[in-house]
Amino acid sequence: MGGTCPPTRHFPSAPQGAPALFFSPRLSYAVPGGDEAMRLKSSFSIEGEQPSAKRALRWGQIIGEAGSRKLSIAELERLQRIVIGDARFVHLGLRAEGGFVGTHDRTNNEPLPEHISARREDLQSLVEGVIAYVARAVDGAVDPVVIAAAAAFGFVYVHAFSDGNGRLHRWLIHHVLAAAGGL
Repeated sequence: MGGTCPPTRHFPSAPQGAPALFFSPRLSYAVPGGDEAMRLKSSFSIEGEQPSAKRALRWGQIIGEAGSRKLSIAELERLQRIVIGDARFVHLGLRAEGGFVGTHDRTNNEPLPEHISARREDLQSLVEGVIAYVARAVDGAVDPVVIAAAAAFGFVYVHAFSDGNGRLHRWLIHHVLAAAGGL
């Protein structure tokens, strides 16, 4: 089995300059990547969207299922189908090509990436690694809050799908906490 997920470090007290949002004395873990841009927001406001009633209902459906099914690539693909709803213009399942987050140049349509996603041929192994990491929350080896934060970051960093990665990584947080009995 392959794998990936960002590391976490154990600290007996808050590291110098660590934002309070990313450190809890109860957990005494810090997750890399936190900054002031991270705020608690609804899933849609994070992406600056005003969802239709159907889209919000689909999001509510998958959040309601968090923690109730075993996590797998097939399960993530099922959830992607639900959150996307209309697959006429979007490839569903693991990406079949390269990916990036960003825009395109208006004059020549060249990509202007802010993030270059994992290579297509590595996706299955990387997503399986995130899934294996999540399994630790269920067996109690690591605090579920740490697992949820690191796994969600790892999933969105890999960017396994053409669309739906942001919503699914936010769902993953709920899933880990619910599966570990934390919700």
